[in-house]
Amino acid sequence: MYNTRTRLEKYKHFVDLNYSHFSLLIEAIEAYPHFWNACEKFTYRFRAFMLKTLADMLLFLRSESVGSVNPEREKEFLKPCDEAVQLGFEKSWVDEMRQRVVGRDPNLEHARVIMGELFNRHDYLTEELDSIKAPIGELLKRYYHLTQELHSIKSNTDKSAIKWTPNRLSTIFLKIISNGFHISNPLNLCISVQITSILSNQVNLRIIQTMHIT
Repeated sequence: MYNTRTRLEKYKHFVDLNYSHFSLLIEAIEAYPHFWNACEKFTYRFRAFMLKTLADMLLFLRSESVGSVNPEREKEFLKPCDEAVQLGFEKSWVDEMRQRVVGRDPNLEHARVIMGELFNRHDYLTEELDSIKAPIGELLKRYYHLTQELHSIKSNTDKSAIKWTPNRLSTIFLKIISNGFHISNPLNLCISVQITSILSNQVNLRIIQTMHIT
């Protein structure tokens, strides 16, 4: 690697080779030594231009793929590919690199557009969901609060409700009689019959027999 880097340093003053370019070129040349052979027969300036073109191709391949490149970026890549062939790099190798970017399914672009729309829709719905979480939380708190109030009211109502037991009816019946209840009145007679039916055997019916009928 040291020898490769040292050789590349000679071309820095001819073209703009940055750290990313150097790293990619070193990696490529270590794997494919024939890249040097393609440059050997040219001048240093021309070699520098070849290496810069190669570095641009490798950098593009590093950052793009069949699934990510768009038509505009594809055109950008085809230019250094054509230049690489013209500069003397093996056409078969350049074509192989080209296919990594442009050799995609014709329906891929349409699928990419649909996926983009779905992602946008997903982001929109996520924002909508986040915006209604707080109101829903407040409504749930209100619901639980009202439910507790309802249970409390029901509990208090059950405790305060009148228990219409036979003993209580008997007491009420005796109070009615003592206040001048007249069975001769048809309505009063009907009420008396109903209460007597409820009291059943627990009310002494002889109370009725001793009543003063007016």
